[in-house]
Amino acid sequence: MVQTPGNYGSAWGHLETARLLADEAEHAEALWKETTAEDCSFDPMTMSWPRDVWLALEEWRRG
Repeated sequence: MVQTPGNYGSAWGHLETARLLADEAEHAEALWKETTAEDCSFDPMTMSWPRDVWLALEEWRRG
């Protein structure tokens, strides 16, 4: 999608969508950490796929 200069309404809409997605990812991360901590008798970060997901989320949050 090509944006024209001065299309602030559309830019604000995209910014709001990005903020909502970031909030949702943060909530999902918190839920995942809480669930795995309660349901696992081991540290889920010792498994490769949860660690990879966690690292990807951290990298994404840092931008």
